[in-house]
This record gives sequence, C-alpha cells and structure tokens, in this order.
Amino acid sequence: MNPNARRGVPPPLIAQRLNRLFEVIFPAGQRPWSNTDVSYSTGVPEPVIARLRQGLPLEEHDGDQHPRFVARLTFLFATRTSPTTGRGYTNSEVARAAGITGAYIGYLLSGKRGPTLAVTEALAQVFGVSVAFFTDDTLTALARRFGVTVDYFTDDATAEAVGRDLEALEHARADNLVQVMGRTSSIGAVKGSDLDSMVERLRADSKLQRILGRLLQMPGRKVTAVDVMTEQLNSDNDAQPEGGTD
Repeated sequence: MNPNARRGVPPPLIAQRLNRLFEVIFPAGQRPWSNTDVSYSTGVPEPVIARLRQGLPLEEHDGDQHPRFVARLTFLFATRTSPTTGRGYTNSEVARAAGITGAYIGYLLSGKRGPTLAVTEALAQVFGVSVAFFTDDTLTALARRFGVTVDYFTDDATAEAVGRDLEALEHARADNLVQVMGRTSSIGAVKGSDLDSMVERLRADSKLQRILGRLLQMPGRKVTAVDVMTEQLNSDNDAQPEGGTD
C-alpha cells in the first residue's frame, strides 16, 4: 500500500506543511536549512525530500523497515568521514568499532542479513546518530528533524496547533530584529557592512518583510536603521522591471 494512501494525507498537503517547516524552523542567526542539510541529518535522500516538497507521493516501499535500514546504513557510509583517517569509513573500520565482523557489515549492506537491536545501537554510536536514524520512516524522520511529531503531517488539529506556533515564531523573530536595530537611534551609528547584512536578510524573506511592516506601524518611533532598510527594500522593488527578473 502506498504510504500516502495508508496515512490518508494528500501529497500536496504534506508538501504545504513540510515547506512551512523549512520556511520557519532553522537556527537563530543562520540561513534556513536546505534539502541537503535535512538529508544529511535524517538519512532521507535529497530526491525524496524534493519530491515531497513538490507535492509528489512517497515511494511504495517507504514503510518497509528492512530496505530502509539498508538505505540509511549505505547513506552513512557515503556521507560520513572517519575521525581517525579523515576519509570515508571502511567496512572493517566500522566492524571493529561496532564489535562485529566485516563480513556481517557486508551482509547488512547487501540486505542479506537484518540487524539486531544491539547491532543497530552499536552502529548508531559509531556514526554518531540515534537509533531512530535507522528506524524512522520518511515523514517521522523529517518531523523529528524539525522538532514536531509526525502527527503534524497527518492530523489537521495538530497541524493547526503547530501552525500557530510557527506564526508566533515568525513574529518573535521579526520583533527581535526590530528591537536589535531599534537600539540605534541614529542611522550613522550603523556600520555599512552590518546594514548590508540586515538588508540581505530582509530581502531574502518576503514574509519577514510583511511582518516588519506591521510592527513598524507604531506611534512615537524614532528613525533608525530599520527605516534605511525599508527604504532600500522599497527602492529595490521599484527598480524591478515589470514581469519580474530572469
């Protein structure tokens, strides 16, 4: 059975909810996570993440745990570097660290043998991941990465509750940006490089621009770097040719 049908969630709705997580949840002061970032930390292949974000269905075998374990273990060998050699892990190196044989690693990678819980725990420790890295299905792994439960994708009430939290986070992030820049009562006190950085941050986030616009409609506000940023953004928008850019 197709995982999407089993969950009863239309792929476009999963895409909408997943893209919302990518849009809002990322470390403070850093850029939003890319598909590559999330793939590295979850073991979900980039093409699968891209398909989900485009509203396309999951693969038929996504619910099968054995193929998933093989795929995730193979992914770790392909993406992790040994701290000892500075190169990719070898079968024998992982086998020694996990207390198993190199032949057993070969069987696991080929899918001829399945792991015990003890072996899964040992491999997780070697690669510096959790056991859930090997066992979570795609949506569960993605939900865990963004700090929500898989119900966010499958349950409307949960999605609405998380949606309110995401909206609050957006507003808090925008409000914090206003406060940081609002400490400057004179635009001359802001270094050009700092101002450029602030402008780039706003230019890349249209929703943050709209939220800032609402927050800036406050009485008694002094002229600060925010005004310069807003003016520059408006100038950028006015300079855009009709029909957008290439």
